[in-house]
Amino acid sequence: MTREEILSHVDHTLLKPEATWPQIQVICDEAVENHTASICINTCYVKQAVEYLAGRIPVCCVVGFPLGAMDTESKAFEAKKAIENGASEVDMVINIGRLKNKEYDAVREDIRAVKQAVGDKVLKVIIDLPRRGADGQGRAWPLQGQGCRRHFHRGGYGDLPCTGR
Repeated sequence: MTREEILSHVDHTLLKPEATWPQIQVICDEAVENHTASICINTCYVKQAVEYLAGRIPVCCVVGFPLGAMDTESKAFEAKKAIENGASEVDMVINIGRLKNKEYDAVREDIRAVKQAVGDKVLKVIIDLPRRGADGQGRAWPLQGQGCRRHFHRGGYGDLPCTGR
């Protein structure tokens, strides 16, 4: 793959809680310059970024970030609001504790509710392998093919090292 092909699949991301609007503008400009797939930001900047980018690059945001431990209704509300503000994609963090407890129905409902909130927009599910611990790494996604409608699932979002245990 060429550099351009790789970048066309990258979400240029800034999720630090201390991120400022000028920093978000920088990643917007870099995303346009490098033709990335999207920018991925916290929901508080979605509306501004959508207006700033004016359709040049899709805006993705995270919900339930960073821990995924919020209740399902709050995640769905955050996702719905982000879509109303112009987000093209939503990355959701699943409830890791519920997954580790094998409460698959609760995890499935979490995903279903957020998918319903985003409608036909892209939903990516962040499993977050580093926080799941060694017992969760290496296993296949336990809900594959069980009615969890999402477009992708991700192993994490880059804030913790993957120890490879």
